[in-house]
Amino acid sequence: MDPADSSSDEQQTTLDNHLLKPFQVEIMRKLLVEWIVERRHAFREVESPGLRKIFQYLDPRSAKALTTKKTLKEDCMRYFNIAKASVIQVLSLAKSRIHLEFDLWTSPNYKAMIAITAHWTDDEYKVQSTLIAIRELNGDHDGENISEIVHLVAKEFGFADRIGYFVGDNASNNDTAMECLDRRIREEGGVGFDVEERRLRCFAHEMQIAVKGLLFGP
Repeated sequence: MDPADSSSDEQQTTLDNHLLKPFQVEIMRKLLVEWIVERRHAFREVESPGLRKIFQYLDPRSAKALTTKKTLKEDCMRYFNIAKASVIQVLSLAKSRIHLEFDLWTSPNYKAMIAITAHWTDDEYKVQSTLIAIRELNGDHDGENISEIVHLVAKEFGFADRIGYFVGDNASNNDTAMECLDRRIREEGGVGFDVEERRLRCFAHEMQIAVKGLLFGP
């Protein structure tokens, strides 16, 4: 090999290292987690030789962030727990009660799921909302099972004693869920709530029923 060529390569490498921004593997791993979650890819995608070639071509340093599917799964849980702790901290500083809305649906793989969203006024008196849980509902879609999940989530996020109002569709199992949740809170020594007062109806659901009735009849 010509010494001049070797010297030229070393100079180019030095120049590249000087021009490239500092690379942080931790940030790259977090971006990988966000990509996997957003696109709903399998964890094994991170082990793809093709993906590694792309990373290697764009920036050889970035390949260091490509781990195994097991490590990627662990990263997902780690960042999830960090985000969850952050939400718990924010909720603890809320100036209002924590108001909830929840809804049930069946996933494409036929699992019954319940999503729970929290609404509150933060420490700067701004209204905030965030999805705090998506859980699988085991058993029947009855009020007892729904209330169990809502109660567990409220305790996990530290506001079981600060629950405000509830928004849900007009299904009767939501009425029962409110009654069961009130009972669960009282059984654990907490202060219950007026079920009828705290139960709010979902306007979008009511509008859908009204429009369907007008278009298609009862």
